[in-house]
Amino acid sequence: GGSMSKKKYGILVTTKDRELYLAAFLESVSKLHEKPQQIVIVSTGKEIERLIDKYRLVLNIDHLHSEKGGQTFQKKLGINLINATLEWVLFCDDDILLFPETITELFSFEEIADESKKIVGVGLMDLSNKIIEYKNWIKIFYT
Repeated sequence: GGSMSKKKYGILVTTKDRELYLAAFLESVSKLHEKPQQIVIVSTGKEIERLIDKYRLVLNIDHLHSEKGGQTFQKKLGINLINATLEWVLFCDDDILLFPETITELFSFEEIADESKKIVGVGLMDLSNKIIEYKNWIKIFYT
């Protein structure tokens, strides 16, 4: 059923020196039928502020540039920036593209963590339990 639709959700993406991938990802997010309330981008490596400024016009982006790299470290930094009023956080790789209906379909699943419902390069976390330990993140992969 579509009862889970219109969820308050955010996106967390970590990136390093892949500006073209990130640009394509942000472009796909800007075309979503249900846009995120917040996007947190944690970057390391080259500066990407100019790219992010371009998308600030259409998306609510919080950007943190970290000298220290490492995906787990960057995700932990990013999770601290996630707005506490959000119900879900989508963890996205910087090189994926979301289709306009991706979020609508994701939240229409009866069981959000059902193993048969998989999406590539995306992890999903329920914030109502405040589960922010890396090992507890629900990882979802696409087949």
